[in-house]
Amino acid sequence: MRRSIFIEASPQRVWQEFETKDKIDVWFGEGHTLDVFEPWLGGAIDIDIGVVENDDGVSTGTSIHCVGQVLVFEPEREITFETRWTPNDPRPAPTLWTLRLTALYSGTLVEIIHHGYERFGDRAADVLQGNEEGWDAHHLIKLREIVS
Repeated sequence: MRRSIFIEASPQRVWQEFETKDKIDVWFGEGHTLDVFEPWLGGAIDIDIGVVENDDGVSTGTSIHCVGQVLVFEPEREITFETRWTPNDPRPAPTLWTLRLTALYSGTLVEIIHHGYERFGDRAADVLQGNEEGWDAHHLIKLREIVS
C-alpha cells in the first residue's frame, strides 16, 4: 500500500516534521494516536489505531496498537519501522511502514508505504486489499499544509 504527495519544499524542511513525536503526531497521528515515536535506529513505535474489525467484519471491541521498532533511520530520507498488533496479533508476521522523502524537481516526494504483505502467504492479497480500502492521503495532505 502506497500513498504519496509532492510538497514544494526541500527534504531538509520536510524532515523537520519527522524529528520529534510532537511534530510527527500533528500530521501522522491524524485518525489514530501516536503513543510512542522514537526517531532513531532501534527506537520504539506504538500507534493506537482504535477499535478494529476482525476478518469476519465484527468489531473486536478492543483498541489495537501497532507496536514495533525503527529498522531504518536515514535523516532527511527514510524511516522504516515494523509493526505488530497487540494484543493478539492474528497476522503471521509484522508488517513494515516506510516514510520516505525523495528530492524531486523543486520539492520533495513524500511517500507512506505499508508493505510486507507477502509474508502472509495465501492471505496476502486479502489483507492488502483491506488496508488499501482504509487508507487515503489525508496524513500527507496535512503534512503539506504544515510545511507550505
